[in-house]
Amino acid sequence: MTENGKSIEILGNPNTTRSYMGTRDMAAWVLKALDPELNSDILSIGSSIPVSMIKLAEFIADQSNAEIILMNPFEEADFYVADNSDTCERLRVNETEKWQDLILNYMSVKRNEAS
Repeated sequence: MTENGKSIEILGNPNTTRSYMGTRDMAAWVLKALDPELNSDILSIGSSIPVSMIKLAEFIADQSNAEIILMNPFEEADFYVADNSDTCERLRVNETEKWQDLILNYMSVKRNEAS
């Protein structure tokens, strides 16, 4: 552990990859998808920007001086990232929020709440 006792535990394979969409983008996309004039059965609403668990943990650790602990690093890695290209085209939307900025904003809010 670090001197301040903070740690981030990754329970599975650190190369497992996901994507994260901000709430503003999500809300805007969902509202556009609810348009009754939209002729679309299936939409993929989610970020297409991949981030591995280790990259996410390293980013947070760099901001908070936390230690990263790998609990089961040899489990099989998993990959799921939305293919939203068709959805972006149909809804005329783009991803506007970066996951890094969302984390920094969240951490800032939490620090302000604590002080």
